[in-house]
Amino acid sequence: MGVSFDVAVADVDETPVPGESTIDLVERLAVTKARAVDAPVVLGADTLVMMDDHVLGKPADIDEAHHMLVVQRGQEILCATGLALVVNGTIHTATRTTTVRLRHVSDDEIREYLSTDEALDKAGALSLQGGAKPFIERVDGCFTNVMGFPTCDVTRLLGRAAVQASSLCEHD
Repeated sequence: MGVSFDVAVADVDETPVPGESTIDLVERLAVTKARAVDAPVVLGADTLVMMDDHVLGKPADIDEAHHMLVVQRGQEILCATGLALVVNGTIHTATRTTTVRLRHVSDDEIREYLSTDEALDKAGALSLQGGAKPFIERVDGCFTNVMGFPTCDVTRLLGRAAVQASSLCEHD
């Protein structure tokens, strides 16, 4: 995207609030993460993967990853990302959802994919930009959102923030 950046890990509690929707959760976590970093410009993001309104986190081990993949094959999953861009204290937000239809993969394909260890640090055990890419039957929405960083929305947020910042400078 042509933007230089530093990565700062924001240590925040990601526990959902009782009754909080997944969309509200990713929005709240993105804002909380962005506010936790002390810098003039901060982009916070949080992505969750869901199936049937159940959040699929990162598997604890290969057995849990195998179970997740078996349950998801032939199904649709939803990737939801909340973004929060903080520019000199002003917060700009966006949320993106993308539906991914997975084909009915064989047990052998699952075993082969799990031998790469990619599944262990991915929500839903799916590295859709990596070894699980052949599992995708269809993507409805932003593909980069599936990877946790919807570049189209980030570009819009940066553009909106730049326009507002320049109009503020014109009035000084």
